[in-house]
Amino acid sequence: MELDKLLFQTAPFNAPQPDTTAKSSNPSQVQNQHHPSQNSNARYCNMQSLPNGNPSHIQQQPPIVSMANSHYDHSHTQNLQQLASGTRDYLLQNYEITSAQVFSAIIGNLSFNLHQKNAAEKESRQKGKDGASEKLEALDDEDFIPESGSNTQVADSLELQLFDFVPDGLDKSEEYCLGIDEAGRGPVNGPMVYSAAFCVISEHQKVRDDIGANDSKQLEEIDRERMLKSIDKCKWVGYTGVVLPPAYISKSMLRRAKYNLNEMSHDTAISMIRRVLDHHKVNVKEVFVDTVGKPEKYQEKLLRFFPQLSIRVESKADATYPIVGAASIVAKVTRDKLVHNWDHVEPAVDKSIEVGSGYPGDPKTKNWIRQHLDHVFGLPTYARLSWGTATEAMAKNCAEVEWEHEFENEEEEANQKARKRGIDREVVGAGPTRKCAFFRENNIHRVSLWKSKNAESFTA
Repeated sequence: MELDKLLFQTAPFNAPQPDTTAKSSNPSQVQNQHHPSQNSNARYCNMQSLPNGNPSHIQQQPPIVSMANSHYDHSHTQNLQQLASGTRDYLLQNYEITSAQVFSAIIGNLSFNLHQKNAAEKESRQKGKDGASEKLEALDDEDFIPESGSNTQVADSLELQLFDFVPDGLDKSEEYCLGIDEAGRGPVNGPMVYSAAFCVISEHQKVRDDIGANDSKQLEEIDRERMLKSIDKCKWVGYTGVVLPPAYISKSMLRRAKYNLNEMSHDTAISMIRRVLDHHKVNVKEVFVDTVGKPEKYQEKLLRFFPQLSIRVESKADATYPIVGAASIVAKVTRDKLVHNWDHVEPAVDKSIEVGSGYPGDPKTKNWIRQHLDHVFGLPTYARLSWGTATEAMAKNCAEVEWEHEFENEEEEANQKARKRGIDREVVGAGPTRKCAFFRENNIHRVSLWKSKNAESFTA
């Protein structure tokens, strides 16, 4: 066992050796020489408790490790080896006991002291946590400040929406750390929100100790809102963010040159770092990112753009780095507020129907999709049409559509390419003969801009 090797490995240590001369002349002096302390509360291993112990032939007590009274640094492995090795040698030389019994005595003593230490630390952390909780609960009666990310509104469902919060008086010359996280990556409905929070490096741990910032998914909604209010009021944490509306996500992922969600996430993170550096002029030195995809490749990509920064991309970074936890809270609360107050483009959307979490397995989400399916137009723009849940629902319940190709014959395509190259030839070839059934039934004709460019009116 590794622990056995650690405790019984020989290490240089000047263990107290019995002084035979002093022992014969004055045994009580020898006994006092090997007592580290006369404190009655000091915990030592009692050799009489060992099965084969025979303390009658020697007066002095063994220098068993005491975590509470030893002047050695027990957090250091070498010191622990020295203490254990010296204790072992002393016991084996002066007592009729086995190595296994020495091992048991030392481990019992260390375990007791470590237990006391851990209990004290746990009690201290709990007191700090209770104090922070009381401060956060006091914010329940307060509203979000107007500049808070929670008040962000989406003006155009096809365009990205930025939001910022930089406290007045923030000393931007200090060295800052920045954390990035997102909310709403998986749902079939609603926007995805990215956030980048930043604070002075020396106050990084304070983000968790004072505000309680952690992985937002581990917190209740009321706790997340309290923490965002605390972030907005503290005056030493700032943030920026980007809202990706569902229609923007659908447009990006369904275009010919597909723009997938990982690329969107990476580009959004890059744009936020640039905004904090170049627009807000914050002296960022360290960046922590909750990964999207493989962390090694993502980190390498970010370092290509920002070689001057120290960047760490990790899974579960929101639980590891407090500033990423703060970004997670900003993104999650902002998204929740947007979902509850979304301004739907289509008036037919029934706001009384609960949207649910947006995840495919949620019954409320499934019901919302069923209730808002249109036989011809499919789902509202609030749904991400590129998600499998949405495409399957539309394929099963909506009318099929045949899209007429832009060029119905090779001649027309060749003429179009020739026109772009500036070649002097007939630009418009013979008109296509086949029409979509919808156009034929409704007697709708094509309009040629090129044939009618010199005419007073378009030719139909």
